[in-house]
Amino acid sequence: MGAVRVQTKSATADAQSGNPATVSVTFTTTPIVGNFITVEAGMGGSGAEVITTCTFSDNKANVYTTDVVLCDHLSIAKQVAIGSAPITISSATFTVTVGWVNTGVHSDYLWITVQEWSGIALAGSLDKTASTDHHATTSSPADTGASATLTQANEIVVAAVMHGGTATYTKEAAGTVPSSGWTEEYNSSGSVTENGAAATVIVTVTTGARMEWTLGTVQKWMAVLATYKVTGQVSGATFARQAVKRAGSF
Repeated sequence: MGAVRVQTKSATADAQSGNPATVSVTFTTTPIVGNFITVEAGMGGSGAEVITTCTFSDNKANVYTTDVVLCDHLSIAKQVAIGSAPITISSATFTVTVGWVNTGVHSDYLWITVQEWSGIALAGSLDKTASTDHHATTSSPADTGASATLTQANEIVVAAVMHGGTATYTKEAAGTVPSSGWTEEYNSSGSVTENGAAATVIVTVTTGARMEWTLGTVQKWMAVLATYKVTGQVSGATFARQAVKRAGSF
């Protein structure tokens, strides 16, 4: 059995003026030790500020990495990032936080979406990344760019995007690889505040991955992508949880 997407949860935070500006989300179900977390996050600012660092953490002291990040300092005041962590510590009320360290006068609008996965390698999990910084001119679609050829056939792919306006996002534009099968994890639906979108997919070939979103109108944008290696081993606790979910669906 390959990777299993166990659960996902999203949250937003409006008009944050702290340093760092933070947004947090609490999983609905307590994550399982031995599973893996991916995080997509974005921030839009309304003032003159410079983003210096993006940090990922949780209230259980798991160790996160910032896998790919793009920060536009002043032009459209948008930032987008992907991070991840193996779950080595877990208990109830499991909360993940993203913080954007910044300077300047600001009122920030943030979003976060997190996924728990089973079957992901707990060491050396990150394989490939891609990113496109298109903050200087407007265009559509918004495009992560293509990753290099994947190391192995079984991986998960995580993608996220932000733009500088209120245009809507539609996933799987013509250049997307794979062309279908992506799960939409977050979509701001054209909000001027918690503006952004994120999507994930499980792939079974080594072809480089890419996500494109059609925008409702041309915008300045930034998009990022990361892939993670699948071990093919799903934890017994996850398997049992999924069985309970399936039984409850009848």
